[in-house]
Amino acid sequence: MANLWTLTGPQVRLSTPEFDWECVGFKVNEGPALIERGGRVFMSYSASATDHHYCVGLLTADAGSDLLDTASWTKSPVPVFASSDTTRQYGPGHNSFTVAEDGRTDVLVYHARQYKEITGDPLNDPNRHTRIQELGWKPDGTPDFGIPVADAPARVPTATTRYTMTAFTNSSESNMYVYESADALTYRLLKGPAYTPPTGLIRDPSLIRDTDGYYYLVHTTDWTGSTIGFARSRDRTNWQFVAQHTLPVSGLARTWAPEWFVDTDGSVHVFVSLDTTNTFTFRPHLLTAIDASLTRWTTPRPVAGLDRANYIDTFIVRHGGAYHAITKQETTKYLEHAVADSLAGPYTFTGTGDWAGWGSWREEPALVQLDNGGWRIYFDGYAEGKYYYSDSLDGLRTWTPIRELPGLSGFARHFTVLRERV
Repeated sequence: MANLWTLTGPQVRLSTPEFDWECVGFKVNEGPALIERGGRVFMSYSASATDHHYCVGLLTADAGSDLLDTASWTKSPVPVFASSDTTRQYGPGHNSFTVAEDGRTDVLVYHARQYKEITGDPLNDPNRHTRIQELGWKPDGTPDFGIPVADAPARVPTATTRYTMTAFTNSSESNMYVYESADALTYRLLKGPAYTPPTGLIRDPSLIRDTDGYYYLVHTTDWTGSTIGFARSRDRTNWQFVAQHTLPVSGLARTWAPEWFVDTDGSVHVFVSLDTTNTFTFRPHLLTAIDASLTRWTTPRPVAGLDRANYIDTFIVRHGGAYHAITKQETTKYLEHAVADSLAGPYTFTGTGDWAGWGSWREEPALVQLDNGGWRIYFDGYAEGKYYYSDSLDGLRTWTPIRELPGLSGFARHFTVLRERV
């Protein structure tokens, strides 16, 4: 396509009705919709007559393949979404995909009927109404459509904002504490200790919620070594060990301060600070998850633009169409600001030294967006034994004077904060 409304390339037939379930009443393949995840493209489509036989099929291709080549696509031999007598939903189809208000949960939109029997041509029956439900993901990385959910009375949700903090403390580097806040300022303890890994430390615990509904931690496992640790939880308070992942990097002496980053396309990444010279000289590296279980990862690669000096504790957010890195210059002890068009860089520094007025001897920055659209940064004033925060209302350009975090300053250490609408 030359643009959103002008076709320029060839038209290619990718699928024709061939299975019995695609040919009931009429031979139909129609209503394609696309979703991409984990390096694959999934194309749903609808098949058969528009009565209770109407259903959804699925084509799959590698994202890097020639999508105009029919050989790039594999068709599921069975429908992935079909009528359900249990929920009394019939003929689900002609779907599309979108994302929920949290910006991460995938959503399936489709139409279906509440009854099965139709007199005459089903196309003349008007009662196919729009429905919406969450789209899951299977362990093999393919979409899990489930079954069409039963009708329920309409309700108006009363969503509120919840901020969850995961931290180690001054009293223990092997136990993690979990806190909750409604305003990203006043935190109450949910559980502490909430998790102790089988071995090693739990410094720098970073938190996300993945599309499978679990909360995931990644954390520093020890002062030396080549591993990062993973754990998960359904409820933020009861955690299960997942794995210690060894980074295949030659000469790796220290593996510190891993931080999650989930991009707008749903891809999951970890930024981690690596010392490969055993001289306490760190370079930010980037890993990318290559399966939905978050247990298989790409080989760490240096982050361009951040790999030319001693940078550690790199935290990434996306804002205004760009990637913003707040990272500690380990030599000067200042938190500096760099921007890039691509997640892997190259990053260009826009704020160095004491550019934001936060002072020196600061580390482990963590940012969260507030309800008013602004940003709050937290960081450890470790020389003073205090924790601070500062706010920006102009797109990360200028910041308010630092203030001490009430209640937890001097106790909580090296945390991240997850914002959710619940």
